Amino acid sequence: MRTIALIFAALASATAQAQLADTVFITVTSQPDGAYITDMRKGVGGMSPQIYSYPASLFKKDDNGCIYTYGFDARWGSGAAASSTKAIRLCPSVDTTQFRVVVNRNPADPDLDKDLRFALELADRKQAASAQAQAAAAQAQAEKDRRANALIEGLAAGFAGVMDARAARQPVQVAPMRCTSKRTISGSVVTECD
Repeated sequence: MRTIALIFAALASATAQAQLADTVFITVTSQPDGAYITDMRKGVGGMSPQIYSYPASLFKKDDNGCIYTYGFDARWGSGAAASSTKAIRLCPSVDTTQFRVVVNRNPADPDLDKDLRFALELADRKQAASAQAQAAAAQAQAEKDRRANALIEGLAAGFAGVMDARAARQPVQVAPMRCTSKRTISGSVVTECD
């Protein structure tokens, strides 16, 4: 039964890896951060950074492992807008399923200061969320450690109780006595014990 479970787990893992290998992920960020990103292919988007996934079959890779895809639009809160080119050549740095695109805001567009302030607010929020997550993780680990220690102490106390009860049930052992017997002149036997 265990062998069947291991085979099933190995097949599930291989299937998941094959599915990931058959998927291309493109992470789109804006500079400055906080723009609303729209995928020209899908027409959907959200605040940067956005991660889009596509079936690998949509792309043909060249000899360098590079792919060609549609571009991305970005619109900042100030109203400034920018687009990547309509067709982008993306080349992998390490992983051939992970790609990155950055859409840059034209600094000459009006109200750059508004977009920079918003990007700073986002960075502060991300930092606060990260600190909160780290504190929660530390608290969870401390609680886990406390529970483990309580379990160990409980087991130790239980073991000591079992040993005490076991010792109480054992018969009392009396130290052996050393005795010597001697015959007297009258023929009687006298026994002396220490």
